[in-house]
Amino acid sequence: MKSVVMIAYSFPPNGSAGVYRSLRFTRHLPAMGWSVSVIAADLAPHSWTRHDPTLLALVPNETEVIRVRRRDPWQAIQEWRAHHIQEKLSKWVAKSSVTHLCNYLRNKCLESTQSHCKAKGFSKT
Repeated sequence: MKSVVMIAYSFPPNGSAGVYRSLRFTRHLPAMGWSVSVIAADLAPHSWTRHDPTLLALVPNETEVIRVRRRDPWQAIQEWRAHHIQEKLSKWVAKSSVTHLCNYLRNKCLESTQSHCKAKGFSKT
């Protein structure tokens, strides 16, 4: 029996459109005397992928499927973006909090000084 290794980014249980060509090859090649192994991306950690467990039933039992962990570029960009926005927001909130605290203390000091001056009989000039 001849062997073939197929590299497919999408493979069942991923339900995206790119799955079907590699799935059909995997289903029909054994009938023609080929032993099929598939190297596919492991997209499990990403919740946005389409998951269709019924497609797994279509993969022949003798097909070896090797999953390779890979960071999806779009997912990496989104994670970086979320981290960057969170970092900016936390700096802004910290800066904003310090500014509010300084303004509060400045106003309290002014009020305190003004009331002290009034009590002593000093007037504003």
